Amino acid sequence: MLATVGFVALTGAGWGLVAPATRLLFDLDRQGLDGASVTVARATWCGCAWLPAFAFFAWRERRALDRRTVARLVTLGAIWGPGVMGLFAIATQRTALSHVVFSVGLTPVAAGVLSTLLYGGTIDGPRRAALVIGALGASLFAFGKTSAHATPLGDAILLAWVLAFGLYAAVALAALRKVSALLVTAAANVVGGTLLSAASLFVPAWRDAIGAVATHPQLALPFFGGIVVMGGVVAPLAYSYALGRAPVSVVTGASQYVSIAVGTVAAILLFGERFGVVTIAAGILLIGSLGVSLLPARERAAI
Repeated sequence: MLATVGFVALTGAGWGLVAPATRLLFDLDRQGLDGASVTVARATWCGCAWLPAFAFFAWRERRALDRRTVARLVTLGAIWGPGVMGLFAIATQRTALSHVVFSVGLTPVAAGVLSTLLYGGTIDGPRRAALVIGALGASLFAFGKTSAHATPLGDAILLAWVLAFGLYAAVALAALRKVSALLVTAAANVVGGTLLSAASLFVPAWRDAIGAVATHPQLALPFFGGIVVMGGVVAPLAYSYALGRAPVSVVTGASQYVSIAVGTVAAILLFGERFGVVTIAAGILLIGSLGVSLLPARERAAI
């Protein structure tokens, strides 16, 4: 039990540190780094970190790698790199950190709805309720004055990130029928990193960012400590080990609540972000949406 709690805490802490660390990078290097360049650097270094694991698990599970599974893993990488990583960094640059932190609560809702749309079945009562509650929370963020740092464009990009993450989770669900969670995670990072590293060959600013985060001490600590090591390696590994010890709904829900807590504390202590009445109300709705979305499903879609 204690080990499970530890793995869940590590997962949530790792996920929760990515947004504050990304915002810190923007504050430390206002001229050189932006959402796109941070994404390329993150994808490149995370891809390198996961490459040994990818080679090991791909070899060990090679019998399960039929054409359809390989196609799904490549698709996951394309979604994860430019989609999930890219939209997350750009949204973090353009809207309030509190919006990014609380919007984590929408990702299970998006994953559940998109899985149903892709694989058939119906959206049951808890998922419909979670969708309505989450929409109300997101609407408060979009139309209420929650923070001086929030922008409509940033919130729109954040919503696109939620959808991209939901699509990633839905495709990953199919891949997990054939291969392990560690291979899925490794493949997403390696493929996504390869795609964005290749793209950096044509954009000097992106290429420079890959080296800048490693050679500038003030950038290296938040980048490698918060984004690559904790968010990119420790959290996924801890999540996989936790799934072997407890139900997926318990592990996912607890980890995401820890993530929201870590991100909220960082937003207040590191960036002095103020949580007004509208922000708190929206956050409560999104946290509630997360809780409702994790209620057991009455029926399971076929894949």
